[in-house]
Amino acid sequence: SPAPTVRATAAVAYDSGSSKVVLYGGYNGSTYLADTWLWNGTTWASQTPGTAPTARAGAVMAYNPITATSMLFGGVNGTSYYAETWSWDGTNWGLESSTSNPGARSAAVLAWDTATSNLVVFDGRNSTAPLTDTWNRNTPPGLATGISGVAGNNQVQVSWTAAPTGGSTITQYVVTASPGGATTTVTGNPAATTGTVTGLTNGSPYTFTVLATNALGTGVTSASSPAVTPSGPPGAPTGASAIPGNAQATVSWTAPISNGGSAISSYTITSTPGNITQTVSGN
Repeated sequence: SPAPTVRATAAVAYDSGSSKVVLYGGYNGSTYLADTWLWNGTTWASQTPGTAPTARAGAVMAYNPITATSMLFGGVNGTSYYAETWSWDGTNWGLESSTSNPGARSAAVLAWDTATSNLVVFDGRNSTAPLTDTWNRNTPPGLATGISGVAGNNQVQVSWTAAPTGGSTITQYVVTASPGGATTTVTGNPAATTGTVTGLTNGSPYTFTVLATNALGTGVTSASSPAVTPSGPPGAPTGASAIPGNAQATVSWTAPISNGGSAISSYTITSTPGNITQTVSGN
């Protein structure tokens, strides 16, 4: 089966989105290479992207789960060192733009920081000296966590722990209910971490997800919350009647058509005149 030719200092990363290893470039002792290969755990497959970085070795690569791309930085081709950032989306390479970036280098270290949702570049060397600087590349936000809800009348107030910012302030969260797809949008600078989804059906359980956005884009959808069931006050009882007794009356009624989405726990009977009350509890 086909496979990459012998080489050194290729850029390699594991794409957890597709469960494949991505390999780019390298040096075979006489030639700098510009080929792209994917390994699925069993076989290699050569790729033919429409665009790609120029031939180089010593580039570094890491997978960004927010954008679902493998990010490649730097490298060297003979005496030419690169400061480019490229992204591989599974089909093609794209040259990324940035207002600032690490200087040209090869043999750096590149890793994905799950705590901040940043790509981190460290170390390497350029044409004159080894380097010891550290850079972060900002990204769209990470995952919001700890999603929970408090039931209300045809609504649920949803709260969450703020997503990693990716290096840029989160200005929007979108909360989505399932089933039904009802949403609420929370904006701010930074956006708050609570929002109320309305228009829900009392007595029906819902789960909720949260999606964050910053100036660099929209992140990925959070895991679902535990189910929350909205509820409200019950409807009015009907058919009330009373049988008189000695200084008392026995009152009967028909339960409301709607219990508001939750079992009725008590009834309060009130006389007129006199406002004498009696509470009947149960479930």
